[in-house]
Formats: sequence, C-alpha cells, structure tokens
Amino acid sequence: MKKLFLLASVALVLASCSKDDSGSNNNPQNPGQSQQGGGQPSQPTTPTPVPVGFVKTIKEYQREVSDSSLLRTTTYTVENNVLKGWEELRKATGKKQTHILTYEGANLKTYKSVDETNGVTEIYTFFYVNNKLDKVTRHREGDEGTKDTYQITLDDQGRITKKNHVGNEGWDGQAWEATFTYTATGVEIQKAGEPKYTITYTGENATRVVQEPSLGVPTNFEYDTTVVNDLNNKYIYLVNIAKLFNRWGIEGYQFATIDSPFVLNSKNVAKNDGTNTYEIEKNDQNKPTKITQKQAGIALQIKVYSY
Repeated sequence: MKKLFLLASVALVLASCSKDDSGSNNNPQNPGQSQQGGGQPSQPTTPTPVPVGFVKTIKEYQREVSDSSLLRTTTYTVENNVLKGWEELRKATGKKQTHILTYEGANLKTYKSVDETNGVTEIYTFFYVNNKLDKVTRHREGDEGTKDTYQITLDDQGRITKKNHVGNEGWDGQAWEATFTYTATGVEIQKAGEPKYTITYTGENATRVVQEPSLGVPTNFEYDTTVVNDLNNKYIYLVNIAKLFNRWGIEGYQFATIDSPFVLNSKNVAKNDGTNTYEIEKNDQNKPTKITQKQAGIALQIKVYSY
C-alpha cells in the first residue's frame, strides 16, 4: 500500500513514499533513487506515466450543456504515456493558455505557461540536489534578468518544510518565507504575516481546511470514494506548489475552494464543499464523465469529460 506522508498533499509530491502494488509512486523526487551504498533500487530514468485511459478533454458549461453555454475547454497532451501539458481555450475570447511540461529523467525540469490573454509567458525551472528538489526559479520569457528564486527546504522524510523567496530581484518583491508544519492528521501552512491554514486529510483526500484567524466556519469536503481522480498527478501538483504564495500565483484563500491544489490532487472526486453539491456521473473505469455543480438544487456549472 502507498505510504502517505502529508504535506497537505505536498507530501504526495515531495515526500519519500513507498511504491504501491502497481509500482507507481507519488513523489517526483523519486523515493527509489540510487543512494550511496548498496541495497537501494536504481533511480527511474523516465517520468511516471499517467493512468491508462487518462482524461483527454474537460468542457465547462454554465448551467446547461449547449454550445452557447460553453465556457472553456481544457485539452491534455499525453505522449508515450507521459503528460506533456494541457491547453485551456476560453470560448468568449478565443484566447488560449498553454501549459508545457519538460522532464529530466523522472523529474519535472520546466513548466511553461503561455497566456494569450495577457500576453505573458512564464517559465518555472526546477533544480535538484542528490535527486531532491532544492529550488525553483521563475522568469518571464524575454526578461531573464528579472528572476524569482524560491529555495526549498525538505525534512529527513523528504517533505517540504520551508519555501523561501530569496532577495528582491524578481516579480515577487521582497524576501518572504512560508512554513509547513506536520501533524498526525495533516499539515499547517503559513506565509509569514498571513493567515495560517490547517489542512486535514482522511486517507488521501483533503477533507477539511481551517483558516486562522478565522473568517467563518471551516470548509469541509466530502468525496465520492468510488470515483477516481485522473488529475491526482504529481507533476501537476508540483507545478501548483511552485506557484504557492507567489505574486499572480496561488493564494492561501484558495485552499478552501474546490479548485484548491490539495483538493485537485486528492485521490477521489469531491461531491460536497459545504456550499455546493457536485453530482457525479462515471464510466466503467470509475472515472467522472459529468460533474454538475449545484447550489440549493440549481445547476451552476457543468463539466463534461472525454477519454
């Protein structure tokens, strides 16, 4: 069985964890890496493949499934069973945002976001020491001189404990630090000077988010544990962690939403977030084919999946 080290799901990506029965793992730092000394498995040389029958497209509609109600289409690119990226097409504007992944061995090396809406291309580069994530840099294409550097600190279990923005030469302004503190049931995450977020896990699903100081009741997520989440992908998740707390990245308040990186990286698919219900239809492989978001029984948004 897969051994879960919680980093509010960061553990799913950065922690050392044992291989499951299929031989896969949820750690881009490759827990099976070759170490000095004998007896350790050799380091994987290729990226972890996506599951068989990985999602091809997700179409998002407003209130009903019709051409006039289509909001966005996300198309995933898989080559030789490896995720190479995805593209989001907004129907209203005809503009695309393209996300491109490259690898070095089994590790994610770069993530490139090309956004036609604002005309900005951002490139994240991942650096490893002894096959463990050491730092991440971010710059805009054509402006290599303005670069953000994020130093990563891991504990002896391979879990991220600190993310430090170094210096003031990039888009993020002054230096800052975010800390990750582990408990028996989850992780506490806090950027200095901002609220603390406690994320609780049940199995491999993020089920509760508490913000301190509180702005209201905690957010509780319920999951359909019979439905498999294809987007529980360590490389997508690592991209989200690289964006965490960055300017124009992922802010803490998003942790308590259905689009939280921790919910998106959960093993199963959420069916309730305390405010909305999500009616899930699935195929014979227990993957979602249609998810209808409802509030007070009224359909708000619909996602249709193809494989």
